[in-house]
Amino acid sequence: MLGERTTQESYSLRYDGALKPATEHLLKFGGEFTFYNLNSDLVKLEPRKTYFGKPLINEPQLNLRF
Repeated sequence: MLGERTTQESYSLRYDGALKPATEHLLKFGGEFTFYNLNSDLVKLEPRKTYFGKPLINEPQLNLRF
């Protein structure tokens, strides 16, 4: 049995500006910042097995997290 929970968030901030200090000059500037928040939680449940590979039915399953 597999269970997966994934969340993705992104936030962006951008700024552009321009200055004209003289009639023949134009100064442009700007910047951009982007923040990403990615989370993934994958859970894999495996049955417990004997040494010979047979599943143990009355035992709780193994929780293998990635």
